[in-house]
Amino acid sequence: MFETLLAEVNRCFPDKGMLTVEEICKFLECDRQTVYNWVKRTDCRRQPPRIVVGKGLRFPTREFVRWLTEEQMRAGVPTQAR
Repeated sequence: MFETLLAEVNRCFPDKGMLTVEEICKFLECDRQTVYNWVKRTDCRRQPPRIVVGKGLRFPTREFVRWLTEEQMRAGVPTQAR
């Protein structure tokens, strides 16, 4: 599941070690607020891995995909590449 999703992200954003909020929204077809809600979760173990660059956020691609896969498994939702 992780490898399949990672391959799809890498196909959409080749050679990207870090993803922006906009790129995540484009890939997942979600709203920016969804990503910011993940970041603001009170349980830090449920927050996506990220770094702050100035006022912006960057998400390490591999770690973000691993986090997303774990969140999907926790919720009981199968992760499928588009």
